[in-house]
Amino acid sequence: MRHYPSLPEIVAAVETLLLPRRKKAPQGRKPCYSDELIIALAVYQHLWRFRYAQDLLYWLRTHGHQVPAPSTFCERKAQLLSQMILAVKALAGLYNPAPCLRMDSKKMPTAALARAKRVRLPGRIGWDHANRGYFYGLRLHALVDDQGFLRRVLLRPAHEHDVVVAPRLLQGLSYVVVTGDKGYLSQALKAQAARQGVDLIAKHKRNMRPHTGRERYFLRGHRMVESVFSSLDRLGLSERPYRKTQGLIFHLYAVLLGYGLLKLMERNPAWRLLLALFGGMWLVAFPNWGLFPDVS
Repeated sequence: MRHYPSLPEIVAAVETLLLPRRKKAPQGRKPCYSDELIIALAVYQHLWRFRYAQDLLYWLRTHGHQVPAPSTFCERKAQLLSQMILAVKALAGLYNPAPCLRMDSKKMPTAALARAKRVRLPGRIGWDHANRGYFYGLRLHALVDDQGFLRRVLLRPAHEHDVVVAPRLLQGLSYVVVTGDKGYLSQALKAQAARQGVDLIAKHKRNMRPHTGRERYFLRGHRMVESVFSSLDRLGLSERPYRKTQGLIFHLYAVLLGYGLLKLMERNPAWRLLLALFGGMWLVAFPNWGLFPDVS
């Protein structure tokens, strides 16, 4: 069985990201639960596959743990959307520079196509090339390395083409090779990437010239980005348990943060040792928090 990090480890990992403190209102009482704990609970919910937060909090409460009420948890989550986005960006900044990156996009339906004009969730009508049909929602554009770490992510409406969004993903990169599928075939995009020191290699169509040996060497590892998208789906990325935009975006970034922390703990033993130190401090303060069994 795959070992997922415990709640103290996730809290310690979020604390090591050193997120900036939010400005608290002068009135009102001081919150009993830290921002790191609320973010850790949201990540823990997806790692251990609790579909709803009420089930997670009820399960923790029945085992004698002090957790916020569902209403308090939902209210605090709504206030921490910016902190969650900053946590994903800070986690991506911990990785070492990679010589080769993989770029692709994934459809994120937010509502049925027949209800597109009646829903309040964000999105536009886009074309699904794999299933040859239209859908309503967003697209998750991502840059990953050969080890499966998320380097950059970007949420855009579904009607925006990959060629249009690619310059924003490649902004600031230099001296790196980036591979993409047929959706990134564009001479203008390749020339723009070359001016900033990025070698963009996209898969060719059947009626185009064959790839060179160098291009085939870099393209053979492009399936890594598809593996990353599959792992995100297993953590519940494509699920739609929320009806409001803020809850939906928080849900997406909580899955991204959980996946990034899980990959970092699995691939980097030094990071696991550091979290063991922080986790020991948390076990002194909260001795009842430990490894929880898989209840999915």
